[in-house]
Amino acid sequence: MRVRRSLVALSAAAPLALAASGCSDSSAGQVVGTRGAFVRSVVQNPSQGNGHCHSFGPRPVDSVVNNTGVDIWLHKGANCHDPEGLPSFYLPSTQSAKTVGTVGLWRSFSTVGWPPPVPPNVNASDD
Repeated sequence: MRVRRSLVALSAAAPLALAASGCSDSSAGQVVGTRGAFVRSVVQNPSQGNGHCHSFGPRPVDSVVNNTGVDIWLHKGANCHDPEGLPSFYLPSTQSAKTVGTVGLWRSFSTVGWPPPVPPNVNASDD
């Protein structure tokens, strides 16, 4: 039985492509929180770990853009704790949210999932 080389190459490459796409839990990017024209908080490459907490700083925000490869939970309390009656909000990667129609502003966020086996940009050069 004769097997074409392209079929063999495709069958060998397909599992590698699937494995690589499964390891895309990178937190590289930024989470940007804003409120009005004067409040802007940027968290660059947030540390990823199940529940790792990040603050938006001393001023809370009412709009958040998640430009990372991981999902986050937005919290209305400091240190990723939610005051009673003010639930957290789930924000998928590459999405944005506003507090319109809700009570309170966001003060912190936590990442969802575990860090990738290799830190993002580990082989990047500064050239």
